[in-house]
Amino acid sequence: MEEEIRLSEERHELQQRLDSMCQLLEKLQQTQCQRLSAPPPPQLNDCLPPSEEETQIAENITENLTEIARRVNPGDIAPVPSIRKALGMAMPEVNHPEVSNIDLESELRQFLESEPGLAQSPLRDDKTIEEILME
Repeated sequence: MEEEIRLSEERHELQQRLDSMCQLLEKLQQTQCQRLSAPPPPQLNDCLPPSEEETQIAENITENLTEIARRVNPGDIAPVPSIRKALGMAMPEVNHPEVSNIDLESELRQFLESEPGLAQSPLRDDKTIEEILME
């Protein structure tokens, strides 16, 4: 019962963050539209840079997206096959039984450990992806 209450509270908090993100994105769109709709100057080098407000909104959006991404599994953000493709990993056969029970964190750790160029990866420690992101 306590687990259900905790999950419900987490979902509610996540929904509030997403609603806030929606408002920030709308505000950023309006701010950028205002700036970019102005008549262009004679030389494009003289275009107005983003205002302090626009920059702050964009930073808030980035921070919120990062925080949301830390709280969910990678497979919740993007399809697992897309993540594998981006990492250059071979795709298992679709009919293979392990496809339905994927441990993306273990696969990512195995991939990073197999690459000699990634010897300094923080995943070489026994930390989870979540612990690394929380640092």
